[in-house]
Amino acid sequence: MKPLAPYLPCPSPALSAEDQEALTDLYVRGTPANTLRAYERDLLYVSAGKVVLFGATLD
Repeated sequence: MKPLAPYLPCPSPALSAEDQEALTDLYVRGTPANTLRAYERDLLYVSAGKVVLFGATLD
């Protein structure tokens, strides 16, 4: 299975690899590029905030 982009949800153990890949493909193709970029910026903002406030990174 290909590694997921940082903005995609973690694979579900309840789904087969083929089902997870199909859902990931649907998510990527069905989400506008601007939305994906906004998610990435939001994640960077939240990650930086956690480091500043708690001294820990997102895992």
